[in-house]
Amino acid sequence: MIKQAKEHDTLVIEEILLDAVMWMEKNKLQNQWNACGMYGYN
Repeated sequence: MIKQAKEHDTLVIEEILLDAVMWMEKNKLQNQWNACGMYGYN
């Protein structure tokens, strides 16, 4: 089930996503979002 985040949750979600992007860039994995077939194009 997908539910809409509450307004105060938005900052936490943004921080988590930013941390993930920064970690991926640091580990040379920045292209993994597309390479893993995220959009169903394996």
